[in-house]
Amino acid sequence: ENKATKAWMGVPLVAGSNVLGVMAVAESDPNKKYTPEQQKIFTDIGALAATSIEKANLFTEANARANQLGALNNISRQLVASEGDIERLLDLITTSAVDILNAEAGSLLLTLEDSSGGLAFRSAVGSTGQKLIGTTLPQGHGLVGKVAETGEAIISNDASTDERWQGDVVEGFSTDSIIAVPLIAKGAVLGVLEVINRKDGSLFGQDDVDLLTAFAGQAAIALENARLRQQTGIQLSQRLEELEALERIDRQ
Repeated sequence: ENKATKAWMGVPLVAGSNVLGVMAVAESDPNKKYTPEQQKIFTDIGALAATSIEKANLFTEANARANQLGALNNISRQLVASEGDIERLLDLITTSAVDILNAEAGSLLLTLEDSSGGLAFRSAVGSTGQKLIGTTLPQGHGLVGKVAETGEAIISNDASTDERWQGDVVEGFSTDSIIAVPLIAKGAVLGVLEVINRKDGSLFGQDDVDLLTAFAGQAAIALENARLRQQTGIQLSQRLEELEALERIDRQ
């Protein structure tokens, strides 16, 4: 507090039912005092300022969302083009999710094929994320485990106090906020996609969950198609080997 302040007047910045902040003025001259009339005028100015700020915020949010949707459309085409290479596809999904939400890090986990219900880290983005790849988590472990079990997205903006969070990220990386969404195709959970910490320090919201869920739906379809292509390729190779063996036997 400034000891030179002799008179102070503040008004809330109210837009609709939201209080955006406070605007204040102060005087150091002990002979100057604020009047009720000045307070009324200042209140009107505050209301006008709040309306302008809210409109500017809405405009900024609308532009940001439009840019995100535009990026999503571009990424959708890349997903289809990457279906022939599963590892490249996994990296593209993770990187794209982090970029769309302007986040610090992210990772993609796939359900283990041994029917244990566990998850394995297959792709990661972030300064220490590569250390995660190849590690596994048991069924139901942490936020991602809950997402895999329920098939529902989870958002946590205070991971340090969230009982569901069990430190799924490597040591040395601080997780403040996280969104985890399931990768679902044909009614089955293929894995979990998680995005961690927005770069500007702001919290994740429901709009971010909706956007990432929509992207995860597209990613899951691309991943399922890639798996089917891989299986088909393996089956064709096996069939070709069988035919070559039969041909050798026929010659003998």
